[in-house]
Order: sequence, then structure tokens, then C-alpha cells
Amino acid sequence: MRTSLFGFDTEKKKYAQEKDLLSYKRKMVQVKNLYSNYKKWIPTEKKHEYEIISLFYSFLTTYGIPSSRYSSDDRFNELHLIRSELYKSVEGITPNSSMLRVYADTIEGTQNGVDETILFIDSILKDLTYKPFQTYSDLQVYMRGKSGSMVIMLSFLFSIELNTFQHQALIAFSEAVQLTNFLQNINQDLFYRRVYFPLDELNAYSLTFEEIKSKNWNPRLVYYIYYQVQRITSLFEVIKNELSEFPEMFRPLILKTIEHCYQYLNCIRKYYYNVFEVKGCFYSICMV
Repeated sequence: MRTSLFGFDTEKKKYAQEKDLLSYKRKMVQVKNLYSNYKKWIPTEKKHEYEIISLFYSFLTTYGIPSSRYSSDDRFNELHLIRSELYKSVEGITPNSSMLRVYADTIEGTQNGVDETILFIDSILKDLTYKPFQTYSDLQVYMRGKSGSMVIMLSFLFSIELNTFQHQALIAFSEAVQLTNFLQNINQDLFYRRVYFPLDELNAYSLTFEEIKSKNWNPRLVYYIYYQVQRITSLFEVIKNELSEFPEMFRPLILKTIEHCYQYLNCIRKYYYNVFEVKGCFYSICMV
């Protein structure tokens, strides 16, 4: 029986909300803000699809939030079940869950819609089984699923058939957004015992995980955060150079997100790159 926004089974919705009610509500507020910000730029005939995709991605995100009610193994197994059900939908097998049926129907006909969703699920699985990223390339694989997937899905809603350069530009954009998000959420991630800085780069700046976890603000960390800010800025330049190649309706969505990211990066500069102490800069800068 279909219930609520886009077909959550009652037990599924209850499960999602009870896993970590406070974190779930915070995430939904963030999604609501993003939805109100971006909805006006989504083509009218695609607004319903946008809501379904955004809320489904938000639902998946809750699996990566540690909870005292459900073990990581339970959430890991549940995600694998969702992953399997989505793959079956490509083969014409109807998913058992009404939630997945509605989502599968929504993305049917999109270019690689299921594959993009699987990439996102895989990034959540990496959160659940978190291990330090050895190299920046390893982190890029994670970011490709975490934020790149949603950006590509948004392009589907605008019926954009991406060429190679547009695709690369969107991935660079999503990477910059995710890197900004890492800086913004560093205290929360540390609470969950996660650090989204690759070991090879920390070693290059003579930094250790222990220093990051202890929030030891020192000149070496300042230089590294400065390097991160410069990297983010360079990545945004890639999408800016290609922006004229995208449909006019799609451009404000990109520009508004970049604006929010720059506002936060300016806050970091104001606090002399002490990302542990940045306050008063609460911008919706993630795609989900």
C-alpha cells in the first residue's frame, strides 16, 4: 500500500525516521531548503520527479548516519537489498517495496539513472564501513558517487544529453561542492570518527589523523586548508568556463550553489582557515 510523499511503505518510513530522529529531521530541513531554492529552476513538468529523486536520495543518506537503534550491519544489509532491488528493476523485475517501485518508475528512461543511484548507494556503504582514504584518487571515487551522482541526475531532469566536456564540468562542480561540504561538516564528521582528507595529502603537509581528530589548529593545517580552498576555487572555474554550453534554465542552479559555497569559503578566510571554529555560516551547499 502506498503512503505519504512518494510511496514509502509505512514501516520503511518509520524505520528511516527512528534510526536517528534528530539527524533525520535536520537532513530533511536541509533538503526542504534545497528543494525550495532549486524548485523554481526545475522545468514545470519535472518538478514532481525532482521531489521524488531528492527525497529518495535523502532517505538513502540516513543510512550513513550512525544510530544507537540500528547497527551498521543492519543498515549495510538493508542498503545492499535496495541496491539489488534497483538492479532487478533494470531487468524488468518489479521491486517489492512501493518506495522503490515509485523511484524506479520515475528514473525509467533517464540516461544511466540506476547506475548513478548505485554509485550514490556505494558511497553510503563506504561511510558505513569507513576507512581512511589513502589517496586523493580514492576520495574522488567516493565523491563521484556522493555528490556527482545527484548532479548528473539533476541534469537528466533538464533533459540534457551531456557531451564529454559537460560531463567533466559537472563532475568537477560536484567535487568542489563536496570538498566544501567536507570543510563545513568537519566537526560533525569527526564526531562520527570520519576524516575526509586523504592520507597522502596529510603526509605531504606533515599532518596526522590524530592532529585532525584532536582539532589541533596549527600552521601546517592552515596551509592545507588554504590549499583545499584554492583547489575548490579552481574546480568551480571549470564549470564556469562551460556554463554557456548548458541550457539557460540550468545555469541559475549551478551559480546559486557556487555562490553559497563562496560565502562559506569567505567565512573560512575570516576565521583564518580554522575550520573547527567557523560559526554563523549555515548555507545549503550539498546537492542532497
